[in-house]
Amino acid sequence: MTHIACIANTTAGRYRLRDAQQFDSAAEELGMTVSHVTQFDTQTHHFEWPKKTIDAVWIMGGDGTIRDVVTDMKRIGLNVPIGITPLGTCNVLAHALGITRGNTDYSALRRWTPTTIRMGLFNTQPFLMAISTGIDASIVHHVSVRLKRWIGRYAYAIELIRHGGRVSNRSAVVLETPTQSYVGTGCIITNTPHYAGPFVLTHTPLTAPALTAVVHRFKSVWHWVGFLVLLVLGKTHRHPQVQHIPITTATLHTGQPIQCDGDGVFSDAHLSISATQLAVLL
Repeated sequence: MTHIACIANTTAGRYRLRDAQQFDSAAEELGMTVSHVTQFDTQTHHFEWPKKTIDAVWIMGGDGTIRDVVTDMKRIGLNVPIGITPLGTCNVLAHALGITRGNTDYSALRRWTPTTIRMGLFNTQPFLMAISTGIDASIVHHVSVRLKRWIGRYAYAIELIRHGGRVSNRSAVVLETPTQSYVGTGCIITNTPHYAGPFVLTHTPLTAPALTAVVHRFKSVWHWVGFLVLLVLGKTHRHPQVQHIPITTATLHTGQPIQCDGDGVFSDAHLSISATQLAVLL
């Protein structure tokens, strides 16, 4: 009998008890069993997994929750497909996969056709959306969690306005690939085509083997404004201060803040970047 471990972020702003109830009903109709994983150590980010064999992991939450779960799956060597109910602020991965909040029939359980997608690693730790350093990472570090829960992604826009005068005089960021080095004021290494929700940063599909590094050299707030306009239009590659570089392995050197999948992280100043794979139920 197929057994699914279900992990729900009950503190997510869009979580409702009926989400778990509907999932349980859908799985039961298909003759599947479900274990709800609720124990989570906030210090280690480790889950208390069920002892019986797990055939898939269903995640109800946002981008950060998905990354926490996949990271812990990697820690315990659990190599099974994941499913997603998007309940976060931006839901970047869900946007890229075409998964919506309204898909409550859980037809992916019935189809059971795992799709292999690309996943990034930094210093062996997974990232599913993007890892970046520069002003956008500074914004993620300083954004108010309370404000984010209240107005969602618009909290980042408010923090961007506050950071408007800090674009210039940022320390250099260096991206080293096996063949060339690139220098900028910031770098976004993206796994998904989408960034900050529905906006298209690159046009590289999730099934392609290479990540995309977006190295930018912004010296004024107007460079950032131009970038954001082109981001809305899905044409950031046209910005004169931006380079799009396909990578499978690279090293990122930075003295600036780092964010990973929408959460501020404090990591080494030298990040080893690579690409691997993940199976998703669609």
